[in-house]
Amino acid sequence: MRLSLRIAQFVNVLLLALVTGVFWGTWLGLSRSMAALSPQTFVEVGHVMIANLGPVMAILMPLALLSTIPVLWLQARWRSRILYATLAGLALFVVALLITLIVEVPIDNQIRAWTVATLPADWQALRDRWEVFHELRSWASVVGLALIVGGALFERSSG
Repeated sequence: MRLSLRIAQFVNVLLLALVTGVFWGTWLGLSRSMAALSPQTFVEVGHVMIANLGPVMAILMPLALLSTIPVLWLQARWRSRILYATLAGLALFVVALLITLIVEVPIDNQIRAWTVATLPADWQALRDRWEVFHELRSWASVVGLALIVGGALFERSSG
């Protein structure tokens, strides 16, 4: 296999693993327990997570998805047998991005403005909606990463 494809796959897998790690880690370590938090703790944790992750993910996620383009281009150019695995993996990351932009970020923008005193009456329903979609995007990214890593490993072993 050509060195340029190996380098492109390395960068792609690294960036997508970072994105997946953020989604999976926050889901596994915190999000599944959000309903057990007091309103004050929920607001505090929400503010910290949004402040810490928002700016980073706004750069990392698009960069990670864009890093798939050279991989796909090289795979198509060399008629790679795993092109479709990479495409399917990318499609799942696009789903994760759409969930982020259409559902998660609008809810995050609401949470950013909340205080315990200004929590809306439906804050728990919004929290639960955020969690359902966060779980969906977490699993979409895990499966997407598995397809891309699996394809890269298979391609390496096939010479």
